[in-house]
Amino acid sequence: MNNRIRELLVVNAMHCDMNSFLRLIAEMNRMYELPLNKTPAKDMDFAKQIQNFKQILTDEIAEIDDIILNPEHAADIQAKMSAGNIDEVVLDAHVALADLLADIVVYCFSESLKHGIYLPAILHNVMTSNFSKLGEDGKPIKDANGKFLKGPDYIPPEEAIKDLLPKLWADDVSITTERKDNESVH
Repeated sequence: MNNRIRELLVVNAMHCDMNSFLRLIAEMNRMYELPLNKTPAKDMDFAKQIQNFKQILTDEIAEIDDIILNPEHAADIQAKMSAGNIDEVVLDAHVALADLLADIVVYCFSESLKHGIYLPAILHNVMTSNFSKLGEDGKPIKDANGKFLKGPDYIPPEEAIKDLLPKLWADDVSITTERKDNESVH
């Protein structure tokens, strides 16, 4: 690992902000010779790229089975957690889960940079939409799995995203891994 990567990692660990995280993702894409685009790439096989991304996420999500595959093991973890006993078994299960979640986030952010999508802005629009999913009584509507369902005042994010992407693509600021005060990586 070179000094530049070490410095980026230290900055990210100290600040844990979106810009330092995106600089790490941009640097990772460069290091592994993955695309890093400000706008959609003209030479990218979009369908193939998305299919590859789907397979990567499918493989990552399959790791959930490694965490809960054995029902007795899962029951043991649950019993220990219910009793407030955070031992090595419970810790290991949570380490595996944290690693899985982080891997998925890294893959998603890396993929977004391949397509010139500034994901923090998109996440803002999605969260705005999520907050519109409340029921008429102002309370969350959830299915049996805990997924939020759409309430009567739901506003889908797609229209806001459709308005935002061309503005981001027209912006003359490029993705960078250089740290400057208050700098955006897009």
